[in-house]
Amino acid sequence: MNEEKVKKYSKDGMICCGIITIISIVGFIFITIFDRNISDIAVFGGLFVLLIITCVFGFVKFYKQFNNPNNKKVNNNAKTYRGYLYNSEWNWDIAEANYRIQYNKKDTDLNEKDEEIIWKYCCTEIAFYLAWLVENEFLTLDPVINETIEKVKKRQTMLDDLFECIDLKLSEEDVSDKILPFIDYCLNDGFESIDNFYNKVSQKYANVFTDKYGERDSRRCGFTFKWDDYDEFKKLLDKEYKDYLSV
Repeated sequence: MNEEKVKKYSKDGMICCGIITIISIVGFIFITIFDRNISDIAVFGGLFVLLIITCVFGFVKFYKQFNNPNNKKVNNNAKTYRGYLYNSEWNWDIAEANYRIQYNKKDTDLNEKDEEIIWKYCCTEIAFYLAWLVENEFLTLDPVINETIEKVKKRQTMLDDLFECIDLKLSEEDVSDKILPFIDYCLNDGFESIDNFYNKVSQKYANVFTDKYGERDSRRCGFTFKWDDYDEFKKLLDKEYKDYLSV
């Protein structure tokens, strides 16, 4: 069965198990009230309990099948836990506020093109890291997007196409275990040299930021990715990575 049919089958199974469970509970209550014979209550009670337990197990099975229709195996080893390193949605409010001030946009003025640029603002910071990961072959993305990755390597496209392939997010499972601790440190603690880089680039493209946000967050979400800027960033990150390995 295809995914849609499996989900429908699982949903029907969950509904059926739920209905049988409710009927069993109501039936047991009915017998308890109207049948004063203890032995009858015990026999029917045992049957109803077995039926309810069976339905509960069936419901759980159908529920798991509904959420994993393709029966993909999940590794639950704590050492391979994966979460998001970066989600562009986290910075939407900051990027939108910066964009509105830069272009004097009111709340009702945003159109599809404006929102497209704001999403680019949201992704700027991770775009520099993503380009570096691509160039150094540190990504473990789905092979179906290898063509897009190759275009990024050759600088035949910006990072936008690759971002769309990963839903504007970068998760730990997208990055090789070899480089993951370093990238995690970069994004959570950072380096002074890289902070200075963002400050310098932001002054080139976006001199106005909202006062309600911190300078660090603001400057990371006030301009779009450019390859010329990346070349400067790459020098810094190469050095930081080399120093990181020597510790």
